Amino acid sequence: MARIVISLGNKVFKERNLDKEVITLGRDASNDIQIDNLAISNSHLKIVTSDSGSVLIDLDSTNGTAVNGKKISQHSLQDKDIVQVGKYTIQYSDDQEVLDALLSKKKSDRNDVIKSPITSRIFGDTLLLRYRHSKIALFAILLCLVGTIYTAYRLTQLKRFVINPQFDAVTAFREGLAAVRVGDDETGKWGFIDKQGNMVIPPHFDSVRAFREGRAAVRIGYDNSGKWGYIDKQGDNVIDRQFDTAFGFTEGLAAVRNGDYTTGKVSFIDKQGKIAINLQFNYATRFSEGLAAVAVDERRFGFIDRRGAIVIPPQFDDAWGFQEGLAAVRFGSAAADKWGFINRQGKMVIAPMFDPLTAVVGFKEGRAVVRMGDDETGRRVGFIDTQGKMVISTQFGEADSFSEGLAAVRVGDDKTGKWGFIDKQGKMVISTQFGKADSFSEGLAAVRVGDEKTGKWGFIGR
Repeated sequence: MARIVISLGNKVFKERNLDKEVITLGRDASNDIQIDNLAISNSHLKIVTSDSGSVLIDLDSTNGTAVNGKKISQHSLQDKDIVQVGKYTIQYSDDQEVLDALLSKKKSDRNDVIKSPITSRIFGDTLLLRYRHSKIALFAILLCLVGTIYTAYRLTQLKRFVINPQFDAVTAFREGLAAVRVGDDETGKWGFIDKQGNMVIPPHFDSVRAFREGRAAVRIGYDNSGKWGYIDKQGDNVIDRQFDTAFGFTEGLAAVRNGDYTTGKVSFIDKQGKIAINLQFNYATRFSEGLAAVAVDERRFGFIDRRGAIVIPPQFDDAWGFQEGLAAVRFGSAAADKWGFINRQGKMVIAPMFDPLTAVVGFKEGRAVVRMGDDETGRRVGFIDTQGKMVISTQFGEADSFSEGLAAVRVGDDKTGKWGFIDKQGKMVISTQFGKADSFSEGLAAVRVGDEKTGKWGFIGR
């Protein structure tokens, strides 16, 4: 029998089997399911169930009903559909009790009857089975034992989850909110959740960036038709959508681009959306420690201060922003040459010796991710300190920066490898078990269970 589970954040509010042809939900006490919340209409929705399945119908509610991130008026429910009404989440399930097939219709000898029921909790569903034949009973006992062992294993694996895996993509938590995508990368929409998993800004954006300094860059529309603007933490527009690309605010400024990546130019705006630095760069990073890396003169990189004045002349082939007093810079082509680190005076303090990474992000908590070797000899990643000393050997396939004392690392190749977390001594403290993981931010880390196409993202605690 199909059923629904209604949750508020991570707390289950109510469970209900769909045991009637029509079940209504709303704020009024006359409904089959009452949710006394102002975001819920008196008669909000109904679920009509027949032999062919269940259909959810919105009853012209004030705030609407969304299924898997999309607003609907009527929807044929499928197993594991997520329905959003206000801050409440409704999960629909139509799993069948496959073990019913074990029930025998044959007559049994009284001596073979097992009178007491065998109860097993498997995948969260309680199955009560009575078996009349000893052979079936033995098989059922074995099945129950396997189920118990599997359940214990899954509880061990999932014990760290604070927000269960349910999203198709996420960003790290910043300023108490994390961006999450519901749906695939072509049609899915982005919204924002709080640390209890509540959807506080509904998913209707096509692309987003994390909150920084009370603002998040968001885009509605794709390709050339989409424009970026900024919202506040209530989801209200604070800077109109007008940019072809926009990045997060740091130190009161954000980089924005009008035009494509070939011909468009980058400027910096303030938090009111006004142009603060209008030098029209080919590329720019966020401001960090008072400086931003910018590309001028056919992508030669230098650094500017918050007035727009160049303080380290353009001389590098690539560069990232300063972190902990050092910035990663590259000399030569992206494929062949090496990365090193300069100080705020532009002096090379860690010689260029490291191979390209997917992203070189610089120092955090006294450690920087570096790679030595190429794709032919073996892609291995480790960590150096601010003197350039290798403090955790190049042994990982991929790694994120240290944050809150831990770093996410991948052991194995990019297809079959698993992610876990190491401490600053390189000890694995959260075992390699995730399809992908990001380092901790504000006490939570985003992790994916499953592969890139079908896996789901959630958040774990330490």
